[in-house]
Amino acid sequence: MAAIRLLHARSCQLTQEIIWLLSGGFADAAMARWRTLREATAVASLIGEHGEDFSGALFRA
Repeated sequence: MAAIRLLHARSCQLTQEIIWLLSGGFADAAMARWRTLREATAVASLIGEHGEDFSGALFRA
């Protein structure tokens, strides 16, 4: 579950960055952060589906 916790913390941070960037008028930068958030969500989904052992293989690669 450590990998999921780390991804969750990073996702919360990314969400705050997206909000800050959008409120400052930096839509392109916010979109780049949103893509990173989407990737983190996909990785978390894969780890949830395949288990914590799968996360070791992901992060070693």
